[in-house]
Amino acid sequence: MEVALEGLRQTPESVLKIRKVFESEMDKGNANLPSSLQMENTFVPELIDGSEEGRYMALDLGGTNLRVLVIELAAGKIVHDIIKTYDVPKSLRTGCGYALFDFLAECIVDFVNTYDLHGSRLPLGEH
Repeated sequence: MEVALEGLRQTPESVLKIRKVFESEMDKGNANLPSSLQMENTFVPELIDGSEEGRYMALDLGGTNLRVLVIELAAGKIVHDIIKTYDVPKSLRTGCGYALFDFLAECIVDFVNTYDLHGSRLPLGEH
């Protein structure tokens, strides 16, 4: 087993190089320049403090999947959640942003219809 893992070991120098390349790619993406990272700017205005209450919708767009969630918080803790995962086709992940955001909207509509959330007030990206 030791021999099989040998190729995965990193020296401090190689870790530093990986970090520098990653940071450089993030800087490019944040500057709207071509980057090897798939990025979309998001902003967190403040951290949670444990007093959060209510039901909220959330989106988690990862490398290949979108998760649509409704979470219910009490005293800052999740007490109930509904989660549905959608596969994001490669053509949408690497193509036009308009098509991706149309897909996200379609997934939200499907989620609301699937879980009969019509008429519910579910803040999304709201402070």
